[in-house]
Amino acid sequence: MQETATEVHEVVTDAVARLGGGPARPLRVVDVGGGTGGQAVALAEQGHAVVVVDPSADALATLGRRARSAGVEVETVQARATEMVGVVGPDADLVLCHGLLEVVDDVEQTLASLHQVLRPQGLLSVVVAGRPAAVLARLRAGDVEGATAVLAGDGRSGPRRFDAAELTGLVRGAGFRLEQLDGLRIAAALLPADPDGAVGRRTVTAFERAAAADETLRVLGSSLHALASRPDAAQSQAP
Repeated sequence: MQETATEVHEVVTDAVARLGGGPARPLRVVDVGGGTGGQAVALAEQGHAVVVVDPSADALATLGRRARSAGVEVETVQARATEMVGVVGPDADLVLCHGLLEVVDDVEQTLASLHQVLRPQGLLSVVVAGRPAAVLARLRAGDVEGATAVLAGDGRSGPRRFDAAELTGLVRGAGFRLEQLDGLRIAAALLPADPDGAVGRRTVTAFERAAAADETLRVLGSSLHALASRPDAAQSQAP
């Protein structure tokens, strides 16, 4: 994924806070495609029960070493997202899906599996690569053919990318209620190279936070973040 570790941490911290998670109320978190456990170990250190689902045995082995080094336990399941339902169970408070939808064979089926794993009123956090930012990046580099390929999503330009409308439609189509949609690394997608660090990090961070919630600018993020909830049965049937 293209977002920074700090931004992902902020995304996860916000989701945990919305659920009221903390030392007195540890959450059950499922990190799908969590790889080597960058988020999982941090959550386990906070006392949450974390399960990482990933098809890569090597990634899970690295995660195991990282967890042992940190003195925490993280459950691991070697499986694809669409295979995890019977193993993980349907009671997760928070499901993380960061950098996964770009590479899965079937986006809709994957989101349907996440819906089954998440409990009613639980939260889903999805981070995906943004298509508009990738198009603009190639245009800035003078690569019109590359920009056209990304815009068309024809597979020649790397992993799948999404725009805000597409991500919103997929999340809602899977039965989730969209709570929030933000752009990540908006400035990074547009700023020229700054090898000397002339643009201060605080200045960029302040801009990112303001732009993330702006409906016009957020679509330009290098990554897009959707936070969604699973309605309970009564809410699903409400008009």
